[in-house]
Amino acid sequence: MRICCSTREIIKESAGFSLMETMAALAIVCLIACLVLSISVAAADWTQQAGRGFKVGHYAFSILEAIRAEADVLDFDKPILLSQLMLANPEGIPAVIEVKKEEALSSVYYIRVQAGDGDNWPLLKLQTLVRKND
Repeated sequence: MRICCSTREIIKESAGFSLMETMAALAIVCLIACLVLSISVAAADWTQQAGRGFKVGHYAFSILEAIRAEADVLDFDKPILLSQLMLANPEGIPAVIEVKKEEALSSVYYIRVQAGDGDNWPLLKLQTLVRKND
């Protein structure tokens, strides 16, 4: 009966990884990779939503600025069409312009711009008062 073993035999028995160790390490790596991937996908989605919100806000503000600039030329008693303002809309953002005359002041109009649709584009409402010089 042999009790003592040589160093060479001990090294031979413990050399390499077992299949269970390799599978456990692979599972841990997969979990970390899935976590990193889910975080990056969520961040990309948030960035895209923020970009769309910025575009809607910029477009709505551009409409208001164009109405303010052309207030003396536009007829506020008729519906204002986006084509009258000569603004580019390459993204196809839907927008609606509402005009109401202020009852107390005859030359002041309440302008409300609603841009976006709430589905593909975030919904944004901007409003202002415009004074028309007659």
